[in-house]
Amino acid sequence: MERRFYNAKDIASYLGVSEDAVRKWALRGYIPFIKLGKSLRFDMIKVEAWLKNKECSYVRNTFS
Repeated sequence: MERRFYNAKDIASYLGVSEDAVRKWALRGYIPFIKLGKSLRFDMIKVEAWLKNKECSYVRNTFS
């Protein structure tokens, strides 16, 4: 059975950003998270939905 909840370090690795960036995003309300005491946990289902929502559909045509 695959894990559903991950820590900031795991999410940072998954997203290819720093752990500090993930923590800042969470505390600013940019990325969904759960706070357990002093620990932040991220529900992978919600993180993937958040990513899908951030997806850009516009691509600028640079060729004329």
